[in-house]
Amino acid sequence: MSFKIIKIKKRGLTFKLRKYLKQKFTKRKTHKQLISLILCLFVIIGGVNAFYKYSFESFIFKSISNNLPTDKSGYTNILVVGMGGVGHDGQDLTDTLILAGINAKKSQGYLLSIPRDLYINHPDIIPQRVNSIFANYENKLGEQGALELLNSAIENITNVPIHYHIGVNFEAVTDVVDALGGVDIYNENLIYDPFYPGPNYTFETFTLKQGPVALNGKTALQFIRSRKTTSDYDRSRRQQQLIAALKNKAQSKEILTNPIKLKNLYNALMRNIKTNIEVEDILFLASTLKNFDIGKLQNLVIHDDPQSKGGFLFVPPKSEYNQAFVLLPIDPKYSYIQTYLDIHRKYTNTMSYHGKIVVKNGTDIPGFARKVASHLNRLGFEIVDISNAESNNVLESRIDYYNLTQQRVLDAIKKTTLINTVNELPVENPDVPILSEIIIGMDLKPYYDYFTPIEKLESLILQGKKEWYQSPLEVTSDESQIDRTVNLNPLQITSE
Repeated sequence: MSFKIIKIKKRGLTFKLRKYLKQKFTKRKTHKQLISLILCLFVIIGGVNAFYKYSFESFIFKSISNNLPTDKSGYTNILVVGMGGVGHDGQDLTDTLILAGINAKKSQGYLLSIPRDLYINHPDIIPQRVNSIFANYENKLGEQGALELLNSAIENITNVPIHYHIGVNFEAVTDVVDALGGVDIYNENLIYDPFYPGPNYTFETFTLKQGPVALNGKTALQFIRSRKTTSDYDRSRRQQQLIAALKNKAQSKEILTNPIKLKNLYNALMRNIKTNIEVEDILFLASTLKNFDIGKLQNLVIHDDPQSKGGFLFVPPKSEYNQAFVLLPIDPKYSYIQTYLDIHRKYTNTMSYHGKIVVKNGTDIPGFARKVASHLNRLGFEIVDISNAESNNVLESRIDYYNLTQQRVLDAIKKTTLINTVNELPVENPDVPILSEIIIGMDLKPYYDYFTPIEKLESLILQGKKEWYQSPLEVTSDESQIDRTVNLNPLQITSE
């Protein structure tokens, strides 16, 4: 991506912006270009509560200073946390957690939604759900210290360094949407939630029809917060959907040509955020991301369905966690989550394209190919067929592939299958579907456990489902209480 923003070095605009910031924004001027850039930034690095940080008054002259910090893969990583705020149940619980990464040079990015009920084991943190870390350590460490500790916990899970954090409250959602005059979205499924949190620990019913709907501030908050009759994962998807709607509305002529709405939007953002991002860094992020295509963002979620992409968590028996609903990783060292995020960061185009894969079993272990296929499916690959190889005594595993694109499918497959032997195939018939084939050989038998982490947890998972199934669902309006909404379908583990 080429950052052609040399013109901002001209003394007029740069000088005025510097003077404007030095006076602590005592002059209430706005500029439609600055607003557009800042809103674009929130939404990109946001998670539905994050767009509120970036002050309108900022944005242009960071380009003449040093670049932002990046990790070894070129990403600037920002942890976005949303909390209730004063007057809401569980006001300091970080119930929205999104790790956002922006690779400005490649114009790539990702949003990883982290479930609030993920149970944390960290050397510096008392074991607890991730959403309670900030609340439990704020008095001891202070606001920024507690956020830094939360950063550390997320770094331990993802193996990704976090450069910045942004904290926002529920009022940011309502204030920003109202300042924009509302937003339009398409609601994929009817929402009927009779247990939406009301005032003073009461309930109120929230309903939203399926199809195109116009959201005001209140309904937008309900749209991204409701979960009792859906799930945390559905809520994460709705949060990311609202991000796109906000970006589109903020960049519309209706907003950019209306000084009153711009001023209201600025005020809504500035009164609802906590962050360690310096103003000049915000400016640079916005200036480089003003033309960023949000459609290219990878939306990643981790959850407890082992049959689908991102299914690296499970629900343990509540009897082992003081009757609380928690989520645990299938590997206590988070290695599968880290691999999942790593390949989507390194092989962005490949994982967006998926790369169609056939897996064949060349061993005497029944169902081995299906286990490998499930492993790859959780990581985000598209498996189109599972079958037996010509022999059940293939000595060496290999990858047969057609080298037709620069999607780097081969590198991604090698990283996730422990297979290094490859065989490039010639394209003899252009009408034949182009697939990569993985032939599982006898040399992978010692690594069977690597591909089948769920099997070792099967009894624990089934016990957890049994305990939750036999207990009546307890619903509470207090966001600080446990969420007992779980998937009660029996665990599907096959041996084909």
